[in-house]
Amino acid sequence: MNGHSETVVEQSTTEGSPAAKVVVGVDGTAANWSAVSWAVAESRRVGRPLLLVASSAGTSATGPASGEYRESESSERLTEDLLEGVRTRLVGQVRAVSTRVATGQPSHALLSIVDTNDLLVIGKRRGNPWSTAVLGSTAVAVAARCDGPVVVVPESWAVPSTAPST
Repeated sequence: MNGHSETVVEQSTTEGSPAAKVVVGVDGTAANWSAVSWAVAESRRVGRPLLLVASSAGTSATGPASGEYRESESSERLTEDLLEGVRTRLVGQVRAVSTRVATGQPSHALLSIVDTNDLLVIGKRRGNPWSTAVLGSTAVAVAARCDGPVVVVPESWAVPSTAPST
């Protein structure tokens, strides 16, 4: 498994570096859909390719016969299926969509994939503010350590209606 599928090959800039992308963390929850929707709208608005990223447990080096390796492989396969399902829902909404499974904790996984020129979009769930202060969160961890721009989208955000007013 390569953990990476592409529907459109990303174009390069004139300097030969990959084109800047809108990168969005995907976790499969309903609350996360607001971040995905925001990233889709931004990708269309600025004409950047969209990269869907989800994290999976790391692969153990103990060998293919171990149960831990099979669980990790199964987790990666489920994560790939999740990303493919989201990508399929977005076909026709954005020009270029690709997916990537990253290994490790979500904050580390996202930071390992995003480039300085990319726009990183992550969701923020409602919750007890004290639990975030004590336990931390992916949104806080990523925003504090990312070298590029980060947008944190609250779960209550929805795509604005474009229906004409009467």
